[in-house]
Amino acid sequence: SSVFQQGKGQIGVLVRHGSYISVYCNLAETSVKKGDKLKTGDSIGKIQISDDDTYVLHFQLHKENVKLDPSQWLKK
Repeated sequence: SSVFQQGKGQIGVLVRHGSYISVYCNLAETSVKKGDKLKTGDSIGKIQISDDDTYVLHFQLHKENVKLDPSQWLKK
């Protein structure tokens, strides 16, 4: 749905899945653009490396305007 710029060169991506929206933030670069069609397992980009040499993806899941707990949706 959208690719947007955050602070410090970080990038965010919003992906719409019907009435659900997944939000991926703290990316260093993306491999997608607005309007791309994605399927499960597609790469959307690379995570930004932090000052302490770690990678942290900020992930949110929404059903329209309601924020959901994403841990129930992730594979373990």
